[in-house]
Amino acid sequence: MYMLRVIEKVVLMMLQDLTNFLVRQRSQLIRRTASVRISENPARCCCTGTTARFISWFCFISITDTMKISDHLEKVGRFKNTLKKLDDEEDHETVVELCVLIASHYVNAALHATGRLRQDKDIRHNRLEGFVRKEECFGEASSRLADLLGSLERLRPGQAYGRGRNGEVAKKAKELCAEIGRICEGVIGD
Repeated sequence: MYMLRVIEKVVLMMLQDLTNFLVRQRSQLIRRTASVRISENPARCCCTGTTARFISWFCFISITDTMKISDHLEKVGRFKNTLKKLDDEEDHETVVELCVLIASHYVNAALHATGRLRQDKDIRHNRLEGFVRKEECFGEASSRLADLLGSLERLRPGQAYGRGRNGEVAKKAKELCAEIGRICEGVIGD
């Protein structure tokens, strides 16, 4: 029993040292091209505060690369190439998902191009409709673009999580995605 307590203290001291080291390293990570996000919610567990802080800091850290306009457009091109290989009837779920991703990359690239969104930030697909509608980032096209994003986003649940087995939905997703692409390419090209 005594040995177990000694081992626990040694491990906790090691975790404290590692935590301190990682906190020092965190400032170096932030200075690099990656952005570091740390969970606001500490891990809930039956361990000491030091261990909980370590777990919440270390395990919930996520490093995401910054995407420039060219990076977004490169992804769009790669996803479009993949989309060409899929069959609307057989691969309807994947088609819808790819269309959402393509639209998301197009809109984020256009937001970067207008200067309304910093290069080190991106908006997730499920938040784009509201952001575009609220901020009116694209002038008169904002309302139309927000409607298209909303329509595309509402196609997802039935295909990704539900029992949707409809190639027509995949075709509709492609149409919506193409129109979103035309609007965004107009903004990016200006």
